[in-house]
Amino acid sequence: MLVTASGFAGIPYLTPLPEKLDVSSWVVDFLVSPSEELIREDMTFVNGVINKDGALLSAQQVKRLLKAEARRRAPRGVAGCYSPHNAFVFYNAEKKPVAFLEICFDCIGSRTVPEDAQCDPDFYALAVLCSELKLPYGRHRTPKEVQAAFDFAVNPSKNAPKSKRKHGPIPGIPGFDPDSR
Repeated sequence: MLVTASGFAGIPYLTPLPEKLDVSSWVVDFLVSPSEELIREDMTFVNGVINKDGALLSAQQVKRLLKAEARRRAPRGVAGCYSPHNAFVFYNAEKKPVAFLEICFDCIGSRTVPEDAQCDPDFYALAVLCSELKLPYGRHRTPKEVQAAFDFAVNPSKNAPKSKRKHGPIPGIPGFDPDSR
């Protein structure tokens, strides 16, 4: 049975949590042209889903997913893009989708239905789940790379990736030398 917690506007959670819960993770092919949504408002997928049957989460994974989704907004810049390729979909007893968490690991963005404007999920924890489910998560190869991307979004000057090769100044941008960071 799906129950929403009082005072929690985001993804519904189950009480008590059964052994098997119908929460599946989905991935859209990275070669499909970018879209600003992976799942439409009517809970149907855009074209290009690569794992047609989804990846069913265990009860323990669902608990970790809900904990990751419950994190509140962190102050940071917002990327100019949003092309989600991953989603976690919650199904009711009749196997109808009732909620989802959609993720763009590349721009560190997300969307929930029902909407939760304060949701800023733990992208590292979500990448770990995707890794366990053997699903890709953006251009990143490890959950640690996802964490580094999030850290950079929160504090770009402190967490800028350091290059090991010399670039020199960038032509056309006076005074910008990436090696001086």
